[in-house]
Order: sequence, then C-alpha cells, then structure tokens
Amino acid sequence: MKLSGIKIALIALVAGTLRVSGQASFRVEIIIPEAAQIRLKPGTANTTNFNFATEKQLESGLTNGKAATLQVRSNKLWVASAQAETPFFTKVETGDLSDMPSTVLSLRSGKGLAPYLPLSIVGVPLKSGGTGLFGGKNEFDVDFKASPSFDQPAGTYAMNVLFTVSSL
Repeated sequence: MKLSGIKIALIALVAGTLRVSGQASFRVEIIIPEAAQIRLKPGTANTTNFNFATEKQLESGLTNGKAATLQVRSNKLWVASAQAETPFFTKVETGDLSDMPSTVLSLRSGKGLAPYLPLSIVGVPLKSGGTGLFGGKNEFDVDFKASPSFDQPAGTYAMNVLFTVSSL
C-alpha cells in the first residue's frame, strides 16, 4: 500500500508540474514608399498679374511678393522647384507663342533674402525641407518679378509655372 501511495504522490507531483503552453510567431512587414506632395495653400489664388503702367516700371520690372504660398507633405527630405511650362510666353490675344522668353519672369522663396532666379523649362530650386505634413515648417511663400523689355509689343502675355517636389 505504501508503494501505491508513493506512485499516486509521484503521479500527482508530475501532473502538477507539467504545464501545457505554446506560442506561435507571426511576422508583419509594413512597406512605406517615399511620398511627397506639393500644393498651393488652400485659399491661395492660382494667378498673379503684372500691370505695367509706366515706362519706369517697364525698365526696372515689377515684383509681386508672396504671390503664391506652397505647402509640402513628405516622409523624406525634399526640394521644391519651379519651371516654365513652355520656353516662351503665350500672347493671350492670339493664343500663339510669343518671342518673350520665360526668363522674363524670375522667382524666389522665403522672406526676400534670396536672389530672384530666372524661370526656364529646367527646374529652378526654390526651397528644401524635411519630413512632415502640409503647413508649418513645410510651407513657404514665392515672390515673382517680371522684367520685360521695350522689345516686346504691347499686349497681354501668359505662361504657366509648374511647381514640383522631389525627395532628396
């Protein structure tokens, strides 16, 4: 009888110390591509006008500070640039390309400290920045300067400016 009591105690001890448990591992991967977007700040006009009223203005050019406010959203360091859609302005009255080059228009970003850079069909860097959402540190103003000459016939000229953001 003693022996069976020991067996029962031993079986009870073994059964009490055996615990059943298990684990399974599952890996989750999240793949995030580089992403960057640029937009005009909501409420910002998408057109600016230069109306030359005097010969002096035609000689020295006209500026339009804060003509556009741009915002960038990016998950990587970025650079924003601007370029002319065509190498020449379009004469609005006829719809034809004129001989007034896009370089008549210059622009800069910031608070007036940077020099104006002439616009061409090749991107002109305006500003660089870091990761973040639209606005705040990823928002900047663009100043424009128009400097036509007396070589241009009277009329209204127009050109589209394309803003681009690229990751660095």
